Amino acid sequence: MANEIFKIHDLAFAERPSFPFSDKLPYGSSGFFVAPYGDQWRFIKKLCMTELLSAKQVEKSRVARHEEPVRFLLKVLESAKKNQTLDMSVEIMKLTNNSTFRLAMSMRSLDEPHEAERIRKLVKESNEVGAKACLGDMFGPLSKLAFWLYGQRAIDVTLKYDEILERFLKQHEEISNERENEDLMDLLLKAYRDDKSEFKINRIHLKAFLLDLFLAGVGTSAEVTLWTLAELINNPAVFNKVREEIKYVVGNTRLVDESDVPSLPYLQAVIKKALRLHPALPVVVREYREAC
Repeated sequence: MANEIFKIHDLAFAERPSFPFSDKLPYGSSGFFVAPYGDQWRFIKKLCMTELLSAKQVEKSRVARHEEPVRFLLKVLESAKKNQTLDMSVEIMKLTNNSTFRLAMSMRSLDEPHEAERIRKLVKESNEVGAKACLGDMFGPLSKLAFWLYGQRAIDVTLKYDEILERFLKQHEEISNERENEDLMDLLLKAYRDDKSEFKINRIHLKAFLLDLFLAGVGTSAEVTLWTLAELINNPAVFNKVREEIKYVVGNTRLVDESDVPSLPYLQAVIKKALRLHPALPVVVREYREAC
């Protein structure tokens, strides 16, 4: 059923109804995940498939995807050797945030502890508000009540993100000529400046897309990682099976690589189970455009 909906008949379920709560926020329906099916949605999807998430771009980011987990593991190892307590939620947030920003903007962002804590609280708050907003949207008569109760808080959270994204955008534009390889931000800015593009995106579209990328790449990844670790700690037998599988497939002389993942079915099953038990994001309501 899921394969039918998301792969075969994906366009039939691509429409998103208009809801008072989200439409009143600073970015409105400019984000890719909440945009109605139309020219903007089709253009951003095409841009993602052909440029932003192409095989060439994914290969360019391989080094960053390897280096950031190594930094994280070295920090954990250093703390263990010194018998120090380590706040895993902060460190995992730094890991996912730096990984996302390196992929998107070729820069790290959370080397300072206070900045990591600020982002962690902001992601937590946005998830809480987002869940309440989705409940309001799903139950039509409650949408106005939901905005009255949580609307200003949602606007404040979005404006905080806007300040962060605008700051990184300006920093990126200042050093764009110093890089040899294009990153995701360069490709987005190229589309933003292209007057002959099939759909003209503005700065709001740009920041709304980055916010979608930020929440999906930072908040979701961090939440899933934390919940998976928590479930493994609470289930030692499962933890031992994961360790044995990694030891059998990878060995003791190197770290797990992306290419090893297809050979680790039990680890994949554990992560999928954690996702089912602890969904990282609320449901985004969709409606069908045509009968299947």
